[in-house]
Amino acid sequence: MKAEIKIENCPEPYAIIYTPEINKEVQRILSYMQQNTQTLIGQKEDRQYVLFINEIVFVQVKEEKTYVYTMNQMYRSKQRLYELKQILGHDFVQISKSSIVRMQACESVEVDFGGVLVLHVKNGLKTYVSRHYLKNFKKQIGL
Repeated sequence: MKAEIKIENCPEPYAIIYTPEINKEVQRILSYMQQNTQTLIGQKEDRQYVLFINEIVFVQVKEEKTYVYTMNQMYRSKQRLYELKQILGHDFVQISKSSIVRMQACESVEVDFGGVLVLHVKNGLKTYVSRHYLKNFKKQIGL
């Protein structure tokens, strides 16, 4: 495999892999890069904060803005939901078109009117699991 590094003024390292197919070597490199992204930047008021991935419990998009929740705080992220889902990895499961949650942060679930599943997150947040994502969610948490 050939590699090229360009030094440029950008907010964080960014990699592009050109390949005719995703083989074991490419998959190994992708996994390594995703696992070693241990932080991301969250904004609150006029400040930017370094957020450790293991502190994040929930990500939600509201009014086209992405919010990242920890146990005690809420931050705004410039990244889109699908980008955060890739960065956060397999510890997170998508529960709706606009939300992903850390599986270990799920406290309880209850059935609401019409069979809608209500998810209680350990930080006190309450959200709904969309019917479209319900089957995968149940599989992920072992229901």
